Amino acid sequence: MSNTIIKIQRSDVTLVPPDGSLEAGEQAYSFLSNKLFVGNTSGLGVIEIGGKYWVDTTIAAYNHANAAFAAANTGATVSAAFDQANAAFVHANSSFVQANTARDTANNALPQSGGTIAGDLVVTGNATFSGQTTYANTTHLDIGDNILTLNADLPPAVAPSENAGIEINRGSSPNVALIWDEGADKWEFTTDGTIYYVLPTNTAVEQAQTDAVGAFVQANTARVHANASFARANTANITADLAYGVANQAFAQANSAYSHANLAFAKANTADINAANGSYINTGVVKVPYGGTGVISFTTNGILYGNAAGDIKVTAAGVEGQVLQATDTGVPQFGMLDGGTF
Repeated sequence: MSNTIIKIQRSDVTLVPPDGSLEAGEQAYSFLSNKLFVGNTSGLGVIEIGGKYWVDTTIAAYNHANAAFAAANTGATVSAAFDQANAAFVHANSSFVQANTARDTANNALPQSGGTIAGDLVVTGNATFSGQTTYANTTHLDIGDNILTLNADLPPAVAPSENAGIEINRGSSPNVALIWDEGADKWEFTTDGTIYYVLPTNTAVEQAQTDAVGAFVQANTARVHANASFARANTANITADLAYGVANQAFAQANSAYSHANLAFAKANTADINAANGSYINTGVVKVPYGGTGVISFTTNGILYGNAAGDIKVTAAGVEGQVLQATDTGVPQFGMLDGGTF
């Protein structure tokens, strides 16, 4: 293989290989664009991976960057940039001092028309909040009162008309709640925010217990009847098992006879095939279907290859430097490696 030459696809008239002209991983070089390409794994398009064009571009970029670096490091440019930066620093420092003064003033003032108070706030005396929503954004809440009164704005002489209770926000899951239903005069709760269940009274619990005892007695009676039916069915099952055993034994004997007949048939078939093969061998050439090659000689140094059920074929002998390849129809042959042109 010392004289083998491997050539990739190449062209001096086309800038880029056409889409689909390269297999995945196959390389090609354009001397017109001075670029190297490789085939895409999708089978369409090509990927540009290098070449003399990019080497020249890199060298040009390096030279431009060096020139820009030299210009930026000249004395006059550096000095002017330093003076501008120093002046900007002085202005920024003055603005920082003014901003700090404004922050101190704002921190000492309590917002008059809404805002945020940073730090603790202590109110001595009663506090009244007038608005639609009061939100306590805290992880710990202590309340001195031992009874929380809901619907506190309902006057004593007015009949109740609104439900009341406690609802728990569960984020992305449905809220749950414990509610007093004013229309039904009952406590209700929900675990999905849609269906509400009534909390049972003592009377309801006692009635449910009585019903459960009655159901248990009826179920026990049904169990006794079911046991009697099971005993009768079991007796019938034993009789059926005896009949099944007799039938199964007869089936086994018939199956054994079938196996012996099959074995005899296979031996007779083998004897017939051997007799046929013997007649072919006596004619001189053993054909491929019977384990032979179908020919009596082969080309010296040729490579054997299949021909379906026909006679085995052989290639011509190769010369030094050639490798075994295949034509567009799959026929093996010797030749040099050459990617061709595009």
